[in-house]
Amino acid sequence: MASIHPMNLPRPFSIEKALAQIATAQAEGKTDLLLVPQTPREALDCVRLIQAAKETAPALRIDVQDGPVLSAHPKLRQALVLAGCRAILPAPTPSAQRTKPAAPRPNEKKTAQPAFSTPTAPDRLSSDYIMVNEVTTPNGRLREAEIRVTYRCNEACPFCWARRESQDPPLALIENTIRWLAERGLHILSFSGGEPTLRDDLPDLLRLARKHGALSTMLLTNGMRLADPRVFDPLVEARLDHVFLSLHAHNEDLNAEITGVRGAFDKTLAGLRNVLRSPLWLSVNVVMTRQNLAALPDLTRLLIAEAQEAGRGLSLMFSFPAPIEENRAAHRLFLPRLSALRRPLIESLDLLKGSLVRHHGFATNCAPPLCSVAGRPDLIGLAAPAELLGSSDDFVKARACAHCSYRDLCMGLRKAYAETFGTDELEPF
Repeated sequence: MASIHPMNLPRPFSIEKALAQIATAQAEGKTDLLLVPQTPREALDCVRLIQAAKETAPALRIDVQDGPVLSAHPKLRQALVLAGCRAILPAPTPSAQRTKPAAPRPNEKKTAQPAFSTPTAPDRLSSDYIMVNEVTTPNGRLREAEIRVTYRCNEACPFCWARRESQDPPLALIENTIRWLAERGLHILSFSGGEPTLRDDLPDLLRLARKHGALSTMLLTNGMRLADPRVFDPLVEARLDHVFLSLHAHNEDLNAEITGVRGAFDKTLAGLRNVLRSPLWLSVNVVMTRQNLAALPDLTRLLIAEAQEAGRGLSLMFSFPAPIEENRAAHRLFLPRLSALRRPLIESLDLLKGSLVRHHGFATNCAPPLCSVAGRPDLIGLAAPAELLGSSDDFVKARACAHCSYRDLCMGLRKAYAETFGTDELEPF
């Protein structure tokens, strides 16, 4: 049996450097390589490398070592398998850690783990403030939750459905909810809004998440207040892991048109730069609208330049607007047509090649259907079986979807879009 040789990814990562390492390894007679991702970004880099190696080194066998990153992010695990990873190998266990499980106490009874569903008790947050999700991974059940800590926001994006007049839930109620989630095996906890940084006690919430056992924390934000070190630094000190920052334009005028706030662009960009200078992982979310479609390549170039200036990577996600049922007329005004977004989306994804910016892929129910890049399977990147993406009640599939090669990796089309514009624009692979 051939030996498996560990391979370290180049930093900063580039496909060219990684493929050069593979060529050197093959020249040395190595046919089995092992990648060991330590962060979600490295796992995404492994996906890209495995896909590229299939073209340049088809005889090479690449395995990936399991670990906390893949356990916490099952979609990354699935993406590695889909990309062509031969196997995901269990991490070696130090002999000192190989201990026998404790023997049960006399007359001790095993109790079933409590169900993991949205809390409804009066001492916990209602379903208006919390979303929970549970997916199966090879290592068991992954439990993640998102808590909407406020509905207040300092922007007024017309496509945002998280807007209402409501008081912020008190800290004690949020802690009760976090504790309740922890009792059911919480792994990932995200704080969203509204704009969660409007809560001055956000660092306290992050500390509570850690106190009660959350393995990873994420902040969903427009980034404006992260420009202020008095807001940003305490979040880093409270052990925030991941910032999911929304930016929908490459300049002040377009950003003000979309967000309804003049001056927001410079603050968001300053917040983005603060994150890039920190140890936090950064994902940027761009909601595609009729207003910004033509400017998507310009925004992509801006993000590539920011990553290059910082000397580190980030993840970029292109989102399709979710329907606003109570205002379908407004939905029509900003919802882009699939036929119109293909060209700027494909151009933007092509720009990312060889850069420090990684496409988040289509492994989310916020992404457009895969046929948005019809004819370009090389641009799909990270994808996942549709059943891992959550409920499909808001999505439909057209007759054409039955003939698509990627039908099992796609949620389909949002029902509200199909009811408004039909399904004739879908182009199966």
